[in-house]
Amino acid sequence: MKRIQTIYEVLKKQGNKGLTTKEVSSLTSFSRNNVSSDLNELVRMGKARKESGKPVYYFPKEEKKTLSKERGFDLFLIENPSLSKAIEQAKAAVLYPPNGMNTLLLGETGTGKSMFAEMLFSFGKEMKRFTKNEQLISFNCADYSHNPQMLLAQLFGVKKNAFTGANDDRKGLIELANQGVLFLDEVHRLPPEGQEMLFTFMDKGTFRRLGETENERSSQVMIVAATTENPATTLLETFVRRMPMVIKLPNLKSRQLEERFALIKYFINQESAKLKEPITVSVNSLRAFLSYECRHNIGELKSDVQLACAKAYAEYLSNHAEKIQISALDLSEKVNAGLLLEVQHRKLWNKIIGINQRYFEFSGEATHYLEEPIDQQDIYELIDHKKVELTHLGISGKELEENLNKEIHLHFEEYMNQVKKDSNQRYIENLVDQRIISSVERMIQYAESQLETVFGNRVFYGLALHLEKAVSRVKKNHYYENQLFENTEESHPREYQVSYDCIRLFNQEFEIELPISEANYLTLFFVYGNHTKKQVQEVVRVFVVTHGESTATSIVNTVNQLLGEEYGIGFDVPLSEKPQDSLLRIKAYIQTHQIKAPILFMVDMGSLNTFGNEISKTFGIDTQTIQLVSTLHVLEAVRKAMLGYPLQAVYKETLAVNLLIEEELQEHSKKNSIKFAIVTICTTGEGTAKVLKNILTTELNFDEEVLEIIAINLIDKEDIYSRLASLSKTYEIICIVSPFHLAFQYPHFDLVEVIEKSKIQEIQQLVDLAETYGKLGKTLAGQLKYVDSEEVVVDVKKLITALTIQFSIESNLNVLIGFAFHLACMIDREFGGEKGTEFLDKEFFMRKHADEIQLIQEALRSIEYKYQIKISEDEVCYMVSFFINTH
Repeated sequence: MKRIQTIYEVLKKQGNKGLTTKEVSSLTSFSRNNVSSDLNELVRMGKARKESGKPVYYFPKEEKKTLSKERGFDLFLIENPSLSKAIEQAKAAVLYPPNGMNTLLLGETGTGKSMFAEMLFSFGKEMKRFTKNEQLISFNCADYSHNPQMLLAQLFGVKKNAFTGANDDRKGLIELANQGVLFLDEVHRLPPEGQEMLFTFMDKGTFRRLGETENERSSQVMIVAATTENPATTLLETFVRRMPMVIKLPNLKSRQLEERFALIKYFINQESAKLKEPITVSVNSLRAFLSYECRHNIGELKSDVQLACAKAYAEYLSNHAEKIQISALDLSEKVNAGLLLEVQHRKLWNKIIGINQRYFEFSGEATHYLEEPIDQQDIYELIDHKKVELTHLGISGKELEENLNKEIHLHFEEYMNQVKKDSNQRYIENLVDQRIISSVERMIQYAESQLETVFGNRVFYGLALHLEKAVSRVKKNHYYENQLFENTEESHPREYQVSYDCIRLFNQEFEIELPISEANYLTLFFVYGNHTKKQVQEVVRVFVVTHGESTATSIVNTVNQLLGEEYGIGFDVPLSEKPQDSLLRIKAYIQTHQIKAPILFMVDMGSLNTFGNEISKTFGIDTQTIQLVSTLHVLEAVRKAMLGYPLQAVYKETLAVNLLIEEELQEHSKKNSIKFAIVTICTTGEGTAKVLKNILTTELNFDEEVLEIIAINLIDKEDIYSRLASLSKTYEIICIVSPFHLAFQYPHFDLVEVIEKSKIQEIQQLVDLAETYGKLGKTLAGQLKYVDSEEVVVDVKKLITALTIQFSIESNLNVLIGFAFHLACMIDREFGGEKGTEFLDKEFFMRKHADEIQLIQEALRSIEYKYQIKISEDEVCYMVSFFINTH
């Protein structure tokens, strides 16, 4: 059990008595610092409250047993935008006076019609449309489809002696649902006479129990019916007319993966609430749930999630485990098949789930990333568990070994990064015995002298925490030995020998028996934490200095996040601050952090250009300065610096970004008058290539003044690449027809596909698109005021091509050309300083689609550079909206 969970359980046991930090520390044996931190976190999470005074007392708050229903449709809509129309329709139906509007839900099996009806009812209670005493009553018409009499008896009730076995008067569901909602699932299984009996009730609100002839009863019920069938063919027209609100629910396949992930989280949190225990789920399990083929939609997804939770819960009980944990081993073969789609889905997985998390914890109300360091036993068990998991997926031999090595690297990266974030001297002293701290200090000194290296605090803190836990486990006979790292002696002999000596001396000093195999584990600290003195002194630092309140730090934060390392340093220079004061701040930073390494200054303009020279004069540090900084430049500089490039190399490589942009712009200008080309390639002589050319000429409809089909013969691989490179200078190649794939980013068609004419239509679409772009410049000539129409079309075409690849979409010709027309006019308008249309709810949209916004802004860099414009956030939002809606 996690420390914070243990503290919470202790609080709950005390009930209303309350506890102080000192008392909790005494009851749990955790340090007071950690207890205080966790108690305050519980208060922030809403699981505890505190009363001020001396001392401060903490009390538990009652846990919510189920997922909050107050969040209802609104929260659901945030994570399920494809249901926005359905949700608005449902809200309108519930609030329609006097008793709501009868509603028909349409959707495939498992699309969540029952869940949607429940949320509709919850919304009604939230809006005080239904009171706490009123019910949602669900009834599946298929249960009694073979017995119409019993079906009607269930719905309308029974009069005593109406038929054999009817010994008492009995209320029907319509009567029981008075003032509430009656949900009729699979309503197409309701026989025609049943539908007709509902007519009177829906029209007048009156009905008779089965067997009654005189007495009319009344009930005010909102009817929500659901069907998987076409209502026009399975329901009476008169019945459908009485269901004025028709809501269609999309199937799971047509919904975005982000929505599927939200549903997975929702279902796991539901199970956690039922079990009253948090559930930990591995990232691989979430990836599998995201990607496997779910033929029966949300219903099947929910069942598979419940099955995995049940299996994990059974293991939790039978093995007396510390927590309920789901791994890929708990998933069915069908679900695990989703992991085999790694190549296609890796990009989406990383975007939706993230790339740094290993586990998620679901606690009924919330989902948390588990980022705390994994202790010594956990890493060994983790690797063993991973080995079983990969073997289960059919991975073995060298591939298995490579995957496990990656797992070791990833674990140590996370472990050491966490130590870097959380550790300081006081923190370590609160957790680790002073004797172990002293012993580790001696180990580090010995290792530095033997390996001629310098180890930073991260290795010291990480090693101290590790050995504290190792000693504790040995004393409790809980030590878990694993031979996974047995090859470290062979792969890192010097580090292993030092680790071996350290363990031997440690055992003598503490009179315990840590296994000598523990040296394999210590070796990793010395390997992954190794920094030579030369590296520490000479690694290039990157300082970004720009005018504005947050410009520099924003650029640096973005780059550091992209590269996964806190490397670049940003200095914001407010316009109100004198340059001399800004320079003093930078000098103070260099002195405080004792920086002696070369520095690359990346600045925007003005007097900031002189800062590098001033720093060189004051500190004797080598510096270089690059002006007109952008995210792209900083990304390149930091990346090269991290790779160990010397200062001059980092400087030149970063300047090359400008050259690439300029070359790109020159290419744009050259290509204004370039013809389009389809290239046919063959290995059996140009005769065959010419046959292909003849087929294309005959089958395709194109303007010979705009497009040419070029036939070439393959002599050798190098020759073909040079010939294509040469052709690309005078033609814009729209596709290649050849019997093999080439490492060019042109659309490729197989020779057989052209001979059999199966891909002619696809090639025709590319031809049409190219020709239309070619003519678009002339069309725009009379529309644009400030920029050259022919030139801007070339720029727009390249931009759209790149973005359609990035967003993985395929649009028809009219849509793409329409968007090209919009972009060209937008560039013209921005160039002329004219104001565009404001984007509604821009702030919310930009937060929701931050990744797409950044992607578009980076793609627009060359356009902004060439035309010397700054494209507004409103226009960027419109572009993102287009690609999202087209996806």
